[in-house]
Formats: sequence, structure tokens, C-alpha cells
Amino acid sequence: MKDMFKKKKSNVCEKCGKLDEPDTILICDDCNRNFHMRCLNPILEEVPDTDWFCDDCLKGSSAEYGFEEDFESIYTIREFARECDDLKRRYCNEMFDGNMNPSVDAIESVFWKLVDTQDEEEEDFEVRYGADIHNDGPGEISAFPTRSHPFKEEYSKYLDHPFNLTNLPFAKGSLLNYIKENREQISGMTVPWLYIGSMFSTFCWHKEDHYTLSANYCHMGATKKWYGIPAADCEMFESVFHDLCPDYFSKQPDLLHQLVTLLSPDRIAELVRQKFGQKIRIFSVDQEPNEFVITFPKVYHAGFNCGFNVNEAVNFTMPYWLRYGKQAIDEYKPVKKENVFNHFKLLRNILDDLRANQGMQDVWWTNFEISSISSMKNTAFVDYLTAVRNYKAKISNTDIQSLLDGLEVVDYPNYLKSHMEDRLSRRADRMSGRKGTMSTEEEADEIICMNCKAYPNFKWLELDMLKKVQLDIDKYTTSQESLLPTPNHTPKQDHAARFLKEEDGVIIVQDDDDDESGAKRRSTSSDEEAPVRKSRRLARKSESPVSQPIDEAKLEYEANLSLLRRLKRRRKQFPNYGKVYMCLNCLEQRLDDFERGQLKHCGAVFLENEVRELENYLTDQLGAKFEI
Repeated sequence: MKDMFKKKKSNVCEKCGKLDEPDTILICDDCNRNFHMRCLNPILEEVPDTDWFCDDCLKGSSAEYGFEEDFESIYTIREFARECDDLKRRYCNEMFDGNMNPSVDAIESVFWKLVDTQDEEEEDFEVRYGADIHNDGPGEISAFPTRSHPFKEEYSKYLDHPFNLTNLPFAKGSLLNYIKENREQISGMTVPWLYIGSMFSTFCWHKEDHYTLSANYCHMGATKKWYGIPAADCEMFESVFHDLCPDYFSKQPDLLHQLVTLLSPDRIAELVRQKFGQKIRIFSVDQEPNEFVITFPKVYHAGFNCGFNVNEAVNFTMPYWLRYGKQAIDEYKPVKKENVFNHFKLLRNILDDLRANQGMQDVWWTNFEISSISSMKNTAFVDYLTAVRNYKAKISNTDIQSLLDGLEVVDYPNYLKSHMEDRLSRRADRMSGRKGTMSTEEEADEIICMNCKAYPNFKWLELDMLKKVQLDIDKYTTSQESLLPTPNHTPKQDHAARFLKEEDGVIIVQDDDDDESGAKRRSTSSDEEAPVRKSRRLARKSESPVSQPIDEAKLEYEANLSLLRRLKRRRKQFPNYGKVYMCLNCLEQRLDDFERGQLKHCGAVFLENEVRELENYLTDQLGAKFEI
């Protein structure tokens, strides 16, 4: 947990976390991380003569997957369009024999050839895509008319139209209306994103977050080619992908949620046929300007652009989506994909709304089929009641009770109220000084379980890293105080004995702060200097000086001091910085990881609802209306 907040020293081994035996440490030529040769699998006996790469860089890691992002190049729409036209002319001369207007089928054939190629030169083929263009406030970047920006008078009739994508997430019938907390801040889901395409720019195979529906509108430009795989066939699709690259999935289990995996429809069909002996359904559509493309729940989709175009996309739901939403969070937990919103809060809000509007005629669901609404009500009730009863079973676990007993109890509703007030105050302070938006770090200030990445509900554990680090510092200080000099050695005498020595008649004064730099100077003197390697690794041969023993306790203490200063500084700006949370499900699985004594100092219990109140509310007031 500490690794989430502290900056490691650059020469610490990534495997064992130790600084010893620097002559056996290798530096990866890609990520520059350090590894003892003894800690590798298999163990290396000698320093490699060529460039060396760690397993993560050879196989890929979660931080390395994806596309290169160019943060320095900034375009206006017209500038990007001109560059796209230049690229298209070059592509068409090279690939289409000078035909400046190749058909969609011709572009499609070349695109998948580029994806599937094994030719090293063609593997370096590069295009630009202005993807995921957004801001943190609703309506701040959109090609649809909004009240916050000027628009032509003729477009005023579209201001409140439900298929204006700035309105669609909260149109009547979209259950995203039941996201009450920061619902207009879920960028990319409830706030539309823009996509400025160029020829061959792509979006890889993926399902929408929480398996919601999506709407994509083409404002202008070239065709966008789409491919879709129905929800009923997605298990076959996922199975062949896991078989094709198991190492990637071992590194990042949620790989298919990352929009970085691309395989041609023909190749997918071939793999499915080989493994299952049956066909997989793959559909396609060509989207032109002024057309919407709708994707349905749990549908894998991918595609590419045939040239410069401008598209905009957002998510929404329908009443029947609810069962897919529950599937999504159940499937997210094993692969530790972070939830975008709290599904069980959404269920609770639906039930509260149903109860408040019982018998009323003028409600949104009167416009939908009775069977669809009945299914939605039953799904919401059963899923939420099941969660309550699972929570009741967990909290009755004696091991969990003993672990949480005696910890500070925080009333979550009151905490949430004060937290939101503080957030608004901090935002106002920033806005008064300069134009600014909610930072990424503050956006990540939500309470999400550090283990399964899901939102905890009802009751959960908070761990405060600042208190934990302070405890470790105090322990080290106490241990050092027990080593104070005895009465027959004054502090001055002890200091002199430790820091003064004579060499060849010269008195040398040593200071703790100079030990490291002095050691560095000694080890790099001309008669002992190791050759500089192209790979920048710490290559020390057998003639290197014997490494001095390292006081790891002192190094940890110094690292904790640095971490404590950073935590305190960041805590002033972001009150939750350095705090992590764990739901009861994960707590039950990891009870042995906690030291009870430390937990008393750095832990707290967040309480949202009492079990009896919840169960009575559901069964007494709503239970008679539904079948369990």
C-alpha cells in the first residue's frame, strides 16, 4: 500500500526492494527499473553484453499497453484537416495507385492487411487520431448546440432535443438519471467526447463501461467503419483472445477493457471455428455524416476511419439494461477494473423513486412497456436486497468484527456532506485565482476499494497512510533513543569518536549527509571506475570494491520522512490524499495482511447504513410488490 504513495529510490531492486550488492544490479534498457540478477527468473550469472529488458517490457505491462500520446502537438480543426489531407494523398499514392477516392471496401482491405502484417516496415505505419477530446465540465466541448456556448439561431430547436448527445444520458428512461452524486462529471459517459479521425485511425475491440448503451454521431467528414459482436457471442470472442496472447492477460487481466486490442473479423472467425467448431456473428456498418450508430449492452465493437471526420459519443441506458449493469460489476471484480459509478447506489435510488411515486400517473416509466418496467423493478429489488443480505453475512463474521472493533467510526452521510462542501470551496478558491478545472487527482478522490476497484457499500475500512508513516517514524525514533550513549561517554565525546579520524596526519571531518556522496566519489575514482555501458545499467565487474553494509532501517526512516512531508503537503489540497479503502468482501479475504496494533492507529470504519433498517425498508415497504 505504501508503494502507491512513495517514490522509490532509483537504484532499489524492483523485486526485493533492497539496495545491497550494487555490482549485481541491472537496469532495464526500456523502463530504467533496477533488478538484482539473483532476483530474476531464471537467475542471471553474468552481466549481459547486449541490451537487456525486464519481463514487463518484453511482454508488456499495464502502463505500456496502448497508443503513444502526443501531448506537444496542438492543432486547430482546420490544421488537423489539412494534415489529414496530406497524409491521405501520400497513402493513396502509395497504396491505391494514385486513386484519391478509394472505396470503403478498398480502404478496409488495406487497413486489415496493415493490422495483420508481419512485415517490420509496415509495422511502423503511423497515423494520428484526435481521440477522447473532452473537458471536465458538461457542455464545455461539444459540436452540439448548448446554452453555455454561442450557436446559430436555426439550431435552437436542438437545444433540448433528447438526441442532442449532451442531453441523451439524462433523457426520460435513461437510468443514468439515478446517478445522484457528480452525475454530470462522468467524463466520456455522461459528458460527450469528440473524436477527430484520419485515414486508418482506429478504435479497438471493447465493451462500454458498465455495459451501457452508447450513441455515436458523425458531424462531418469521411466514413467511419464499425464492427460489432452480439452479447451472446462475447464469451467465444474473449476465449480466443485469451488463447492468442495469454502472457498479456497474465500481466493485465482487464486487457480487453483497455481499447488496445485489435484483430481482424476474418482472423476472429477463423480462431472461433478452430476452437468451437461454429461461427461467430460479426456485423458491420458504414457510418456517414448526420448518422447515429447505437451500440447495445455488452456488445464488443471496433472500427476505423476512412479519412478526416468529426464524431461525438456518449453513453445512456434503457430500463432493460439493469441486468447487464449487475453483470458488469460482477465481471469487473476478478480483473480489478475500476467502477465508473456506484451501481448499488443507483439501485437504491431507483427503489426510493418507485416508492415515492407509487400510484402516480405522470411518471417517466408510463411511456415504456409494462413488461420492461416490471423487469426493471424486480431486478433492482432483488439485486439490492441480495447485496444487503450478503453484507449482513459478512458483518457477522467474528474475525471481521474483532478487526474493526475499537476503530473510529465515521458516519458516511455526514462525511459526504462536509466533503462536498470542502470540494466546492477548494474549487471556488482555484477558480477565483485563475481559470481551472477539477484536476485528475481530485477526480480520483472517490472512495473505491483498493483491492477489487469497486465502490464499497454499507460499511468499509479506511486506512490512512499518513498515520501509518508517522507511526513507523515514531517507532524508529524510539528505537534510536534506546541506543543513547552511556553516562561515561558524553554526547560530545561520542560525536568526536564517530565523526573525526586521522589519515596520514590529516584530520578528516565526516558527516552523515556526506556518506553517500563520499562513497560515490570513492567508488568512481579513476583506478576503480567501471566501464560506461551503452545500456546505462550498473555494471560492476569482479574488481569492483566490496559494497558496504547498508542500514536499511535508516534508509526506510529517511524515505518515510520524505513521504510524510509529501503526504502533509498534498493533504492540504486534497483531503483524501494518502487514504485508501477496503470493502468487507476484500477485507475478509485479506484478514491475515493486517497487524491489529497498527490498524488501531491508522484505521477507521465508515458506516453508511444499519443492516436492520435497510432490510426492513426493503422487505416491509417494497417486498410485497415483487417476486424474490
